[in-house]
Amino acid sequence: MKTWLLFLLILSLPSTSWAQADTTSWPRKHLLQADIGLTSLPVPRDRGLGFTINFLYQPWPRSNVSTGFAMTIGQVRSSDSFGYTVAQPTVFLLDLGWINQIRLVKANRFAVDASLTSSLLITKLGDWAKPRTVYTRYGRTTEPTYIKTDAYFALEPGCRLTYHLTPYRSDGVSLFAWALYRFTYGVGGFSTASELTAPVFITGLMISGYSYR
Repeated sequence: MKTWLLFLLILSLPSTSWAQADTTSWPRKHLLQADIGLTSLPVPRDRGLGFTINFLYQPWPRSNVSTGFAMTIGQVRSSDSFGYTVAQPTVFLLDLGWINQIRLVKANRFAVDASLTSSLLITKLGDWAKPRTVYTRYGRTTEPTYIKTDAYFALEPGCRLTYHLTPYRSDGVSLFAWALYRFTYGVGGFSTASELTAPVFITGLMISGYSYR
């Protein structure tokens, strides 16, 4: 009888350990990445600063390729009225795109990536002399009265340098610097594609981690 009890106890051990397994020990698969950065903002006849937010996903486990969504947003006060009657001109820019990125070099704390972003580029000419109140689900905000809106297609090849705060790892918190060149295509009203074709520089913080599924 004791022998049978011992035998059943041994058989129950693997199932018990599996039920209490820590999922952090499972093989890591897809790398998830989020970027928050400060951007040099080339707008028609001027330059300013904006913000960039990216979300990237590694579609194949442990590969060097990642893909995802990119957004750059910013607003610059301008000294040019672009031929319109504008007392306090301002230019708003929104860049919504899709990134494809491939890792070229990974050594200790440093990594180098090549990227290509295709995006919809929207510019708006506004007048802060005529502010208006806008109500949204998040509350009330004030924005200029927009006079003209232009939309373009843009291609942005670039090179990115990442410094990982934790050596020999791709996940965790990192600092990055990113240089791109924006090629803009289309016909606008107050702006032109050539005015928006310019280098773009981004620097910021990257947070990344692996999925377990």
